[in-house]
Amino acid sequence: MAITTNQVYDTVAKAVRAVYTNAYTTSVKQNIPSSFPCVEIVEMDTYPERYATALDFSDTQRRSVFEVQAFSNKANGASTEARAIIELVTAKFRTMGYRCLTQAPVVNAADTTIQRYVARYTRMIGGGDTLS
Repeated sequence: MAITTNQVYDTVAKAVRAVYTNAYTTSVKQNIPSSFPCVEIVEMDTYPERYATALDFSDTQRRSVFEVQAFSNKANGASTEARAIIELVTAKFRTMGYRCLTQAPVVNAADTTIQRYVARYTRMIGGGDTLS
């Protein structure tokens, strides 16, 4: 496949850091981030589409699924900041042809003073696809 996990991560992380210059971005899931705001960009799955196999049994199309979590620990406005980051990330994923499957606040059980928003994105990727 022409589109790689690193390309998606780099594109989204760059967009986040352009607005939130002190943001910590990572591709590793964490219960409590080491600094804030924190944005996790994780590829959750990539699998071949059921009817997208060539005669030689190679995959011609794959479904890509990413999960993004935004964390904020601001004393005032943490929820607003986390949601704004997810809105920024959603806009960037849309420019790459992904659609948002879900977007919601989640209780951060490890530390309830930290606000967390989670979103999932998906896209079909063909053999010659590139990011826009």
